[in-house]
Amino acid sequence: MSLVMEVLRRFDEHGVAYCHWKSNDHLAAALSADTDLDILVDPANIDDAYAVFAELSCRRGRVANARNDIGLEDFLGVDDESNRMVHFHVHYRLPGGERHNKRFRLPWERLVLDTRVRDESGVWITAPAVEVVLLLTRYALKLRGRDMVKGSSGPGSELAFLMARTDRRAVLDIAEQLLGELGRRAIEQCLDCEPGTKQLYRLRRVALRVLASQTSSNGPAAFSRRMNREAAWALRGISRKVAPRPVLKGRGGTGGGVIVAFVGCDGSGKSTMVGESRKFLAPKLDVYPMYLGSGDGSSSLIRKPMKLVRDQVFGKARDRNTIAKKVRVGDDHPTAMSGAKAVWALTLAAEKSRKLRTIMKARTRGMVVICDRWPQMQFPGELDGPRLTHWAEGNAVQRALAAYELRPYELARRFPPDIVIRLDVDVDTAARRRPEDGHDYLSHRIDLVRQLEFTGSLFGPVEIDGTQPPDKVLTAILRAIWSRL
Repeated sequence: MSLVMEVLRRFDEHGVAYCHWKSNDHLAAALSADTDLDILVDPANIDDAYAVFAELSCRRGRVANARNDIGLEDFLGVDDESNRMVHFHVHYRLPGGERHNKRFRLPWERLVLDTRVRDESGVWITAPAVEVVLLLTRYALKLRGRDMVKGSSGPGSELAFLMARTDRRAVLDIAEQLLGELGRRAIEQCLDCEPGTKQLYRLRRVALRVLASQTSSNGPAAFSRRMNREAAWALRGISRKVAPRPVLKGRGGTGGGVIVAFVGCDGSGKSTMVGESRKFLAPKLDVYPMYLGSGDGSSSLIRKPMKLVRDQVFGKARDRNTIAKKVRVGDDHPTAMSGAKAVWALTLAAEKSRKLRTIMKARTRGMVVICDRWPQMQFPGELDGPRLTHWAEGNAVQRALAAYELRPYELARRFPPDIVIRLDVDVDTAARRRPEDGHDYLSHRIDLVRQLEFTGSLFGPVEIDGTQPPDKVLTAILRAIWSRL
């Protein structure tokens, strides 16, 4: 049984009065987790509802202040059947209002719950006649000043879907009960034709009078709140799709922010799994990605031209020829090569220091931080470790530079990631995925990864068998992360 149906089944078992209260024309999509579920739950059953969600490992989302709505909670869960995230919008009050500012309470929860009916799938839904009135009222309250000028689309197909399942008289009786005689007339005009801005505006004027005492803000205060929330919505979209920023604008985990670091040898699938994990989590949670290596991932503006020069001199591919060329250049020009490596190491250290402070800020603000690699001090010169430790016994300048380079690595050691996803593979698998690397090199790297320690980590390392098919590896990773959010 899918997670959605299991939650609703257990609601019935525990006596939780609920109903899927809107958009029931898309109920099938909601039940298959293609869209969110809008569930109205009787506030008297909150404790039982919490118990059901806890039993099924559904996490309560912590919404940023700029997007928080009274009487609404988010619960997120992972459906093992489809490996998809399920999002429950759990309402204890019926909201209404303009987009990004649901400032009205529609005080009809008891009517909705008392008149609910079962859908053919066995799910409790709003009675069609009641849902028609809710639908038209919600569309009317959505109207903004800009909609009055350019026009706004009406409920269209959703209204037709509901009217095919009820009769006009029942709808008008409900309208009069909830909105009075003027509301009945306004609803009737909406039913007489395809309701557009003109008909909905008439209904809006009636609804505003009826619900005047049921709003959290009016006038300039309401406008200001809506603008702030629209700005937060836009900034979150930019952060998700264009330029990630360490600011919680949407939703974080219940327990606060977490840093998830992926470690593994070459060919273990780190970068692929980092991308897939972010793709899975980002639609519902604020995710901040970060690359902490020195390879082809993101780098500072200072190090980018250095990478270009390196690739021009030695070649971009890391194969035996490139390695041999580096050895020859080092033998022929030891001083220049040593100086270049030092500049690279110091620039990389400054970059890592900035990145680490940024991701720790993102964690403190409640975001889920996904890191590709993590700086370590156990094995200097290897696996994203420091490169100038051999200068610690040199002259005063060398000692100072070695100490400077060590700062971000010490920071990473003192404040380790909360969850470490250690992708373990055998040498044959790694060699098949990275044929340009020798068996001895890969075997050595695999051994080092297995020895990495993360003392002080909140949840510690989670061992994942990276030799499995990618879909199974991803499932294991997501379960490990989800159980610790």
